Amino acid sequence: MPLLKHAIKKMRQDARKREVNKNFSVELKSITKKASEDPSPEAVSKAYSTIDKAVKKNIVHKNTAARKKASLARKLALAKKPKNQSKKETKNK
Repeated sequence: MPLLKHAIKKMRQDARKREVNKNFSVELKSITKKASEDPSPEAVSKAYSTIDKAVKKNIVHKNTAARKKASLARKLALAKKPKNQSKKETKNK
């Protein structure tokens, strides 16, 4: 337990920041999971926005954010692609 006045204040500030960051992380995880399971353009756009905000607040590293966004983009592209095409047909085009 800190004894100095500034250390006590720093501990309070850290606790507040930790709570805010944890809530934001939980929100980020739920939004990206929802967009991943049902990749509609609206859901992916909302996930992109949330991921970018997390990077801005230093909750997520920028490379992690880029990886998550790329993954969502791939899933969205696959969802838009017609289901009746086989792999051979897509390779021949």
